[in-house]
Amino acid sequence: MFRHERPPPPSRLALRAIADRGESNLKSFQRVVAVSLNPAIDRVVEVPQFRAGAHLRGRRLARYPAGKGVNVARAIVSLGQDCTVTGFVGRGEQAWYGEYLAEHAAAAGSEIDCRFVAVEGRTRENISVVDPQAPVADTHIVEEGFPVAATDLRHLQDHLAELAAAGSLVAFCGSLPQGLSIEAYVDLLKQCLAAGADVAVDASGDALRAAAELPLWLIKPNRQELAELTGRTTQGRDALLAAATPLAATIENLLVSTGGEGAMLVRQDRVLSACLDVAASEIVGTVGCGDVLLGGFLAGWLAAAAVAEDASAQKTNREIERTALRRGVAAATRAATRLGRQIDVADVAAAEALVALDKC
Repeated sequence: MFRHERPPPPSRLALRAIADRGESNLKSFQRVVAVSLNPAIDRVVEVPQFRAGAHLRGRRLARYPAGKGVNVARAIVSLGQDCTVTGFVGRGEQAWYGEYLAEHAAAAGSEIDCRFVAVEGRTRENISVVDPQAPVADTHIVEEGFPVAATDLRHLQDHLAELAAAGSLVAFCGSLPQGLSIEAYVDLLKQCLAAGADVAVDASGDALRAAAELPLWLIKPNRQELAELTGRTTQGRDALLAAATPLAATIENLLVSTGGEGAMLVRQDRVLSACLDVAASEIVGTVGCGDVLLGGFLAGWLAAAAVAEDASAQKTNREIERTALRRGVAAATRAATRLGRQIDVADVAAAEALVALDKC
């Protein structure tokens, strides 16, 4: 494990001052940067009557760039908003990654700026096995990813130095690759904060625990991850709020995914919940839906903030939150009913009309 030596990071107090934009200001972003440190290629294979230990025939249904940060970026551009994506990718897959994502964005009328650092080693391939006859939606097999070297980290730091600035939101999503220490990960977050950017984190375990010590704009845990982070139970609305609310003292937004119950947005002074009912028979898979929740939330935030300049700041921020949460839940729910988690503007817009707010 390595930690690239950099100048001493700013203190927590200094970072809090950098991150504190104030409730009275309209929160909008000129750029969203999704960071995928441990990318993947996801393959979806249909295997009727799937069972371990048997010789079975399967049919490949989809193959696409993945990993949490890439999934978030795909969701954002699928909903008509532009996005930048950076992180690491295997040198042999870099061209295919860029071509696929560019075509995907163009089909939705948006643009994606790919700034990946090409590393030695092959990008891991995960497999989702879909059994159309099984009550459980899918089986997901995750492969271990490539290691990264100190030079790879320096190249990523250079990219972030160009991308992270005031008016930017940098979203670090997913697990850490082999060779990247928690300390180096935290230094990346601090680098972005010190540059004036807002930072969001979708991680788990030690990475989330370390990140939560910083003044972030958002974290996106699920129930289990929130329970592990806080050491408290999160079963039931009251218990979840009791666990999440103390974190809101230094983290502006906690976007907590609650599975089939939808999601909750927890802030220091208010809570918003959203849910959308869907028949169990319509669900084809749930892997990656949390990523689509975050991507849909950010796409909704970007869209709402872009048309909110004439309203009062406090009212506008609350309306932006409602639009973002509604779009995130609609997108995640629709993704659960689609192979490859493919979503589009029209499909999600239709679902948004059915999302219940504050009734979950």
